[in-house]
Amino acid sequence: MTIEIRRLGSDDGDQMSDLNRLFGSVFDDSATYELAKPRDKYLRRVLGRDEVIALVAYADNELAGGLVAYVLDKLE
Repeated sequence: MTIEIRRLGSDDGDQMSDLNRLFGSVFDDSATYELAKPRDKYLRRVLGRDEVIALVAYADNELAGGLVAYVLDKLE
């Protein structure tokens, strides 16, 4: 089995949409992830930010999982 993990960037809106569909399925909450799909322009802008980390994992070229993290400045 070949495993690939990669960080999504501003040109990876399709992969982010795929990941959102997977989140909807895994978390049994398709309505949240499917009803208000983000537009391409929004995904490009958000995925291009350094403080947004979206990782996807592929097993034999098939999406197997992922995560999205946000870097927040400390206030104290």
